[in-house]
Amino acid sequence: MFRVPAFALVSATFFLVSYSMAEDWPQWRGQNRDNISSEKGLLQSWPSEGPKLLWTFRDAGIGYSGPAVVGNNLFLMGVQNDSESIFALDTNTGKQLWSTPIGKPYPNKWGGGPRSTPSFDAGKVYGISGEGDLICVDAKSGKKEWLVSLA
Repeated sequence: MFRVPAFALVSATFFLVSYSMAEDWPQWRGQNRDNISSEKGLLQSWPSEGPKLLWTFRDAGIGYSGPAVVGNNLFLMGVQNDSESIFALDTNTGKQLWSTPIGKPYPNKWGGGPRSTPSFDAGKVYGISGEGDLICVDAKSGKKEWLVSLA
């Protein structure tokens, strides 16, 4: 299977940028799905050595998921243990908090796995697998609330 090693680095980079921000990024492209943050007082340029890397998560597996960040939780999708999964990381440590399997990995000659960014709302996280399985999980525990196939 094709692996996307940059996946973990992109997630860690996003974390670094969002680490100092108070604003949540609960879905694809942010609060209003426009890629605009309302945060003030951000750096106007990066230091020449770049930002300090605080942690890296290397167990995201394959796929093309963007991160959703709410409070100290970063939600992602990837392939873990031969299943597309939705999972949460602690933004302070980079440690995985939970992982919930969704279904079989989506096969694709350009790289398999999920193609979506999880969305957070009212204590729940929603994600859709590459095969069209829509899942709702509890954001704190990862416990599956429901799963339905849209295929």
